[in-house]
Amino acid sequence: MYRGGAYREVLEVREARALIGASAASQIGDWLFNAALLSYVYLATGSVWWVGAATIFRLLPYVLVGRVGGLIADRYRRRTVLICSDLLRLTLMLALGAVVASNGPVEVVIVLTALVSAAGSAERPAAIALLPRLVGEMRLGAANGLLHTVQGLGVVVGPAIGALLLAVGPHWLAFVANAATFAISATLIATIRDRSRPGGARDGAAWRAADRIRVVPRARLLMPLVAVAGMVELTYGAQTVQLVLYARGPLGLGAGGYGVLLAAAGAGGVLSAVVNARLTLGRRIAIAIVASSVVSCATQFLFAASSEVVIAILAAALGGAALVACEVIAETVLTRIEPADMLGRLIGVFDSVLIAAMIAGALLAPLLVQATSLRASFVILGAGAIGVTLLGGLGLRWLDAASARRVDELAERIAVLERMPIVQGLPRLTTERIASSSQVFEVPGGVDVVLQGAPAHALYGIVDGTTVVRRNGADVVALGAGAVFGERGLLDNAPRNASVTTTSATTLLRVDGEALIEALQATPALRTALDLDPATGRPVATAATSESATEPEKAVDADGATVVVVGVGYPSKRRIFERLHALGACLVIVEEAGHWSQALVEDGIADRWLSAPITGESTTDADSVLAALSDAGVRPDGVLTFWENSAEVAARVARALQLPGNPVQAVDAARSKLRTRELSARLGLPTPRAVRVRSLDELYAAAADLGFPAVVKPEFGAAQMGCVRVDDFATLPSIYRLVRGAASADMDGIFRTGNDLLLEEYLDGVEFDVDLVMEDGECVFSSASQNWPTREPSFQEQGLHCPPDHNRRAVRRVITFSIEAAQAFGLHTGVLHIEAKATSRGPRIVEINARMGGGRIYEMVRAIWDVDLVEAQLRASLGLPQQLQPSRRPRCAVLNKLLYAPASGRLQALSLPEAPAGVVAEIDVEAAVGEVVSGPDAIFATCLAEITLSGRDLADARALAAEVLREPPVVEPVDAHPVAP
Repeated sequence: MYRGGAYREVLEVREARALIGASAASQIGDWLFNAALLSYVYLATGSVWWVGAATIFRLLPYVLVGRVGGLIADRYRRRTVLICSDLLRLTLMLALGAVVASNGPVEVVIVLTALVSAAGSAERPAAIALLPRLVGEMRLGAANGLLHTVQGLGVVVGPAIGALLLAVGPHWLAFVANAATFAISATLIATIRDRSRPGGARDGAAWRAADRIRVVPRARLLMPLVAVAGMVELTYGAQTVQLVLYARGPLGLGAGGYGVLLAAAGAGGVLSAVVNARLTLGRRIAIAIVASSVVSCATQFLFAASSEVVIAILAAALGGAALVACEVIAETVLTRIEPADMLGRLIGVFDSVLIAAMIAGALLAPLLVQATSLRASFVILGAGAIGVTLLGGLGLRWLDAASARRVDELAERIAVLERMPIVQGLPRLTTERIASSSQVFEVPGGVDVVLQGAPAHALYGIVDGTTVVRRNGADVVALGAGAVFGERGLLDNAPRNASVTTTSATTLLRVDGEALIEALQATPALRTALDLDPATGRPVATAATSESATEPEKAVDADGATVVVVGVGYPSKRRIFERLHALGACLVIVEEAGHWSQALVEDGIADRWLSAPITGESTTDADSVLAALSDAGVRPDGVLTFWENSAEVAARVARALQLPGNPVQAVDAARSKLRTRELSARLGLPTPRAVRVRSLDELYAAAADLGFPAVVKPEFGAAQMGCVRVDDFATLPSIYRLVRGAASADMDGIFRTGNDLLLEEYLDGVEFDVDLVMEDGECVFSSASQNWPTREPSFQEQGLHCPPDHNRRAVRRVITFSIEAAQAFGLHTGVLHIEAKATSRGPRIVEINARMGGGRIYEMVRAIWDVDLVEAQLRASLGLPQQLQPSRRPRCAVLNKLLYAPASGRLQALSLPEAPAGVVAEIDVEAAVGEVVSGPDAIFATCLAEITLSGRDLADARALAAEVLREPPVVEPVDAHPVAP
């Protein structure tokens, strides 16, 4: 299976080149740093003991924290681990350079050296664990060989550069040069695409339990392998002492003799690349590991038997080649047979034991030399190491079978993939990378392979057998051998929109979704293959097997399209429907009897108005809407809503009619604040803890769990209705009564869906309204409006302004987090309104709304960015591509202000002049003079008016608002005007 071009094929992978190049830079820097470190310590102290201490403190952290480094490599994205390791070591190395430049204490230099090593403890586990994702399993041997080859070059080149720098400049220059290599390494690693998922929950207890259950038993099983490889490292460590004495004494080469032997060993390691890749693919892996270890240890006998320089150089080269071969084969087989999610920890344990063996060799050698002789130390350590190697080899009999089984499985998966149309014409390396992250398995008939509405995790190919695709319970199409399904959810980052069930005994190939996306990034031609139906060759968007939102059979344009509006909302939303009518949509409104929206037909804005009862139960209400449409003979082209109460109903209607829309599960999760928190936590999104409370007793229990301050709020609702901060147990009863009274269907129809309350953790910081337009899972437009501070303990909205004047970086983080949350929820199309905060702990979601923002958001966005959110939602509901051309800079600034009653009583005067001329100039009066109103003393004050004004910039808009609001409203206590008997 080995081909001579394996190294070339590895180097053709850009990410592999980057990783190997980063390793080369780091290795050269480490070796030049080692030379400079030891030279500085010796010059500063004149003591070989201090030199030895420096060496031990440089290596000891790898032994002590190697397992922690492996844990870090498994818990976080490996690319991130590598970059952070490089940047941390760069910082520490610059600090070392500063200490050396100022002739600082040797003790500080040694401590900083230990910290540098500790910071690098996760580098090798992360790099080796990342390698299979970059090159596939078939080229692991070649890739590992290249890594060790550049390490060998580092042994030769690094000290030479270090010596040159020490000859021409001060010691600190070498430390700065090493820091530069870390910068180069970080830059190269940053070019790698790594979509690998961290290996599970971030909870420390969960990771410790996983270690006990999975990692520890595997580590014990691998101890014979560690013992065999450890003897190679023990020999290397011993020879770092023995060969210094050997070169000075028997060889007579003087002080530079050790460098000659070290260079020979490095050259041998480089030359071993000729056979290493072939050895890793052999069927006798255990013999190869044991043999290379024995050869490395047996060089001790050659040094003991001869004082000829040529023989010594050849022995050093042979030892270097055997050492590298043993390491490459052991690491490759370890990477091949062990699960990817715990590979970092196993490599961490493996490395820490090997370095401990190296240190042990370096300590044993001088003791034996002093107790016996140099020649005797060669013989004793060589014989002992070979004995342990042979004993360890007895425990490796299982390794050949495990490695061969993995190689055979991979070959089988490659053969299966090559029979499928999706890989025709793709590079062999891409096929192998996909195969490395796939499994072939058999299932009986009647098994649901994927379920409609579930998250998309993988692509499936049918090797043999048959399946049926079902959507909304109806059979759509049968699939047979060679067909592929599951790709649309991955490509669109959306939940499954169809179920696939086996109808006979079926053999399936499963390809991990993250690996598929990585292959797509590396090979765009794969995207084209996946976008074609395997049976018809047509684009999959029109094929019956498509999982994406179903498109109408006929071409649809917004002008003249029949659009069903499910739920209309308040009369102030009339302007939205006027805009839809102006865009040419034929509106069919479905609302409950007696609703004000009936007048829209009379006014020529809507074409039809249909009555449907509303209960607040989304499935029941959707059935009522569907029945009304069926009875009226309406065949819509799209379904939408701009009303929070109807979002779940509209999603169900669109799904039933097979029309574009967001998944029902995603809309349901956004609608319920508790489900928003629960889904966010499951998706790994930072989110405040929240507990449902249905009684005062449950509120007390929740408060005892969450602590104070906390927020009491309804599970359903909008515009922060019923949201109150609570600071202690004493106020819980009054707050509970207040919020329970506000969360009533009699107070607002939005609570028909449910009136349970939540207690959730308090979020500090500045709040933003983020408006997004999503298309095919990607955000094509975003706008952030900064909220005015609320008057806590109430969280009643005070207004907002756009563009924000908050810290730009924080605003960008909030927008990015909002987009990521929408994508993670599966909200892949249409206009979304997300409320989020920039807190002291980073961005956090307050709530997600699967609809356009209310109030004057539409007018604000259109004025500032020249983006029509109403048209964007219309086009999304019809499955039409967006045609947005937002302004690159804000065209103006818009300020929105809610005016509340300053006190409780009767409103006596509300003086609001006409709005000044501007791009946006709206004053919406919400209360009438003579009305009884509530002030801040009642927690939830009465809104008197909403003012929306635009200006050249934010300062201009604020000045206009101040002019409009210069006369405050007048409220007199009700008791001042008693009613006459």
